[in-house]
Amino acid sequence: MDAETASQSLEVNAVGTVVSWMRSGAAPELEQVTFEQSLDGTNYTLLGRGERMAGGWQLSGLTLPQTSVFLVRAGGRAVCGRNNGSSGRIGQTVEFYLFSPLRLVPSAGLRGDGSFEFQFTRLSGGAFTVLATTNVAAARPVWESLGPPNSLGNGVYQFSDRPVPGRPQRFYQIRSD
Repeated sequence: MDAETASQSLEVNAVGTVVSWMRSGAAPELEQVTFEQSLDGTNYTLLGRGERMAGGWQLSGLTLPQTSVFLVRAGGRAVCGRNNGSSGRIGQTVEFYLFSPLRLVPSAGLRGDGSFEFQFTRLSGGAFTVLATTNVAAARPVWESLGPPNSLGNGVYQFSDRPVPGRPQRFYQIRSD
């Protein structure tokens, strides 16, 4: 009788709030599962105890780093032997880099004074520059730097472009500095 190959995967969701350690096949059952984080690969900080879920373990309610490399280590104790008289630690460590995407707030548009305004969010914040061009279809559009957006706090940014008489339609992009 062939036993299914043991497999495991350690994953972090896109926004860094949940870490999951999935284990299957001939992998032994574990207890006392914990998750830890490291920014340097040497010093680890306990994130917490994992909760059992179908196919593995999970820890939620986290705030893992955005736009920087970090390690997550999962580990648990496997008991075996006569009357469970022996135990050993099994673990997995994976390097992650989370990139917090920009999300445009649906209220973008022209204001009563003729200015064009938009807002966007990004969980990790950062420094941004707004660029504009009048011909996005050109083989090499010329992008003009308009400067940084205003931070409204809590990862929300706003940019307003005042009207200029005779200036044609403009297209915008946001560059993360």
